[in-house]
Amino acid sequence: MTAPTVPGVHGIRAFAVLLLLTGHYARPYGGAAEDIVFLANYSMILFLVLTGFIVTVRMAQEFENTRDVDVEGWFKRKLIRTYPTLVGFVAFSTLFQIVVIGEPVPLGRFFGFLGPLGNYYYSLADNDPFRHPLGHLWAIYVGAQFLGIWMFVARGALARGRLGSTVLPLIGVIVVSGAIRSLAPVVPLLPDSYGYLATEARMGEVAAGVLAAVLMIDPEWRTRIGNVLCSPWVAGAATLALFAVTTRIDPVSTQVRGIATALILAYLVSLNGASIAKPLESRLLFGLSTISYSVVVWHLYGLQLDPLLASMPFVIRAPTVWAVKLAACTVAWFVFERSFRRLAGYGPSLEEPRPAV
Repeated sequence: MTAPTVPGVHGIRAFAVLLLLTGHYARPYGGAAEDIVFLANYSMILFLVLTGFIVTVRMAQEFENTRDVDVEGWFKRKLIRTYPTLVGFVAFSTLFQIVVIGEPVPLGRFFGFLGPLGNYYYSLADNDPFRHPLGHLWAIYVGAQFLGIWMFVARGALARGRLGSTVLPLIGVIVVSGAIRSLAPVVPLLPDSYGYLATEARMGEVAAGVLAAVLMIDPEWRTRIGNVLCSPWVAGAATLALFAVTTRIDPVSTQVRGIATALILAYLVSLNGASIAKPLESRLLFGLSTISYSVVVWHLYGLQLDPLLASMPFVIRAPTVWAVKLAACTVAWFVFERSFRRLAGYGPSLEEPRPAV
């Protein structure tokens, strides 16, 4: 078993960041700007697919080198690196709403988002989860909860030399996830937000990334369908499917976007697609990818800031909001994440070296 490298991963992650910033910038203003809000939705799908893919590849790489996977150590490092950023934003956002906007904050929401199940605060109790920035953090919790189970399953499968045995269960997860999201709106006791924010309704996107990685890693499956999976024809068909459902947010379209994104990613990191990934390895994209977690979290401060700047002309307001968002994200990375990243012992990235040019 030989785990693939992931060339261009920082560029892909940076692309997701730009989609997120653009889509969420449009949200507060309504009108024609609402036509590009779908970019933010797709950015979350891309983040989830990419996370599942990369985590699985990293596990295979670690197993190749050490014949084991330190899942507990991975979670410890991840918690040390990312949790201070999350706590800082939850506290700041809460204080901002109380002091500046003058609205009360339920204690359940504050403490709920400091725990591992924050997405369920809104998915089980609210039909309008996105009126507050914390509602937009759902993808962080979905990814963490799914990977919290998958990493232990994958470690056992790798130890037995049977990673390929997870393929059919992963397909089942994707199907079940899509079914739950499709059926959730017709269940009387569930709020509308359940099908959009609950892990069991959104884990299909993470599973799609994991599945693509498994199919490329496992020798038996790679022999069976590797040439097909990584062919430009499949990547082209996936791209067409992606564009066909880009602006739609129904459950079926969401599943199609997740699967299509995983297929494109598999092609991009294959030998045939490696040359395409080269432009994604620039220093600028590497830098934006490095602060991506802080961007995902702290750019949401702009959703609170935007209404306060509504009286400003658009040509002034737009660059101001972007500048403030990026400045806040960068400062947050230095304050909350950079020092803790070193404390957690993060070295060079496993999936891709730093760009040389």
